[in-house]
Amino acid sequence: MKSLKRVFALAVVLAMVLSSMPMVMAAATFDDVDVADQSTVEALVGLGIITGYDEDGKMLFKGDQTITRAEFATIICRLIGMGDAAASQRATDFTDVPSTHWASGYIKTAADTNGIINGYGDGTFGPEDNVTYEQAVKMIVCALGYQTKAEEEGTYPAGYLFVAKTMGLTDGVSGTVGQEATRMTVANLLNNSLTLPLMQKIVSGTKSAYYGIFDGAEYKPRKTVLSEYLNAVKLTGILQHNSISNDGLKENQVIVEISDNYQTRATITNDAYAENSVIKLYVGETNAKNLLGKKVDAFVTFESNKNYYPTILSITESTVTDDKLVLDLADIVSMEDKTDYYAVKYWTDKATGKDKTFYIDDDTKFYVNGEQTFSAEELADEVNGDTAVLADRFTTIEFTLVGNETGSYD
Repeated sequence: MKSLKRVFALAVVLAMVLSSMPMVMAAATFDDVDVADQSTVEALVGLGIITGYDEDGKMLFKGDQTITRAEFATIICRLIGMGDAAASQRATDFTDVPSTHWASGYIKTAADTNGIINGYGDGTFGPEDNVTYEQAVKMIVCALGYQTKAEEEGTYPAGYLFVAKTMGLTDGVSGTVGQEATRMTVANLLNNSLTLPLMQKIVSGTKSAYYGIFDGAEYKPRKTVLSEYLNAVKLTGILQHNSISNDGLKENQVIVEISDNYQTRATITNDAYAENSVIKLYVGETNAKNLLGKKVDAFVTFESNKNYYPTILSITESTVTDDKLVLDLADIVSMEDKTDYYAVKYWTDKATGKDKTFYIDDDTKFYVNGEQTFSAEELADEVNGDTAVLADRFTTIEFTLVGNETGSYD
């Protein structure tokens, strides 16, 4: 069992669920967005791609509303890191987009980049028209560099929709050809686009120029919107420490153990972002410090501040689930002290006497909203009947078994 403990101790994180405690989310939680969509919206807002609405102190996203073609052109420019450059008003080739139009710079930039915008073919763009689902898909496909491939697969919109489906751009997205796209549909498309490989022209001294997908295979590095345009990376990991659990950290610092790096597994150049590494991050404008002990999805900028630590742009509880046990305190049968770990036995079916056992490190600490609540030893005392304090404050305990190894259960 001690060999198991060495493998498993750092992979087990426990978080207390207080029955009256709401879920902790990042600072920019939107009041009108479902929990399942919070991470998508918050990530895009944190990356500066889309914006929400602050109305009477409430953050709203208005996901059911439509979005104009001018607004979507602006979003696309931000997606490919050209938002600042496109912000100034400029003359366009479209008769209905004068240089005085608020989005003329964005529309001009999108029209000049990868064929993102072509207009209606009659010299107009229709900036105030609502963008349709297929138009939004087409613009993103072009922004990722797949215009040539889409044209090879068929005329608009069929070729673009086919490429979007095969590359995963439309996975889990609700949209219908010919209908106006909602802000939430657009958000889901944009979120999918962040980690997809880019397609770019490759110029070789011995071969004719050709387009290649930079997916990390065949000696090509992996390139994505995040890496090439937004100077950011998406990580999943455990938020191990904040200034309360580790007095060596400042109030605005946290430590995260990375379990997955969505940016590029094969070509990561900075060891600090490698899988299974532990990194120190600034919380930025987020509530990261309140997610202690949680598995989190985070978008992190590579841009260093004066102390050379990366900064979190957005962070939410991870949508990637692992084995979780949510147990009533009364259903924990016993916690046997094995010197350097505890064997935790719990009922799986109390009526028939069925139980299971899992193991936790003896120095595991329990946290609620970033504050230490009690230790594994105190929980053991409660479970084994030596004290009767915790039951007055807590009803259930959530055990998140991250990276659960075979054999960690009896």
